[in-house]
Amino acid sequence: MGALLGLVFGCGLLLIWRSGPRAPRRQAARSRTWILRCTELLRQAGIDGVGPAQLLGVQLVCAVVGGAIVLGERVQWA
Repeated sequence: MGALLGLVFGCGLLLIWRSGPRAPRRQAARSRTWILRCTELLRQAGIDGVGPAQLLGVQLVCAVVGGAIVLGERVQWA
């Protein structure tokens, strides 16, 4: 148990150390909106008939359906 605690503590310290000022900076030149980036990625993927709002809607519906299935299974086992 002590070795696991030391490993977790060491990993935490490493992450704190790496998040300091030596971390690479993001370039501000590529500050496009989410809609433009998503549209470009959908076009590159060859999915011209789907817009960013439709994609977001499908993702939300899938998340709700998946969550309902998981919660339904959990209630069934209770």
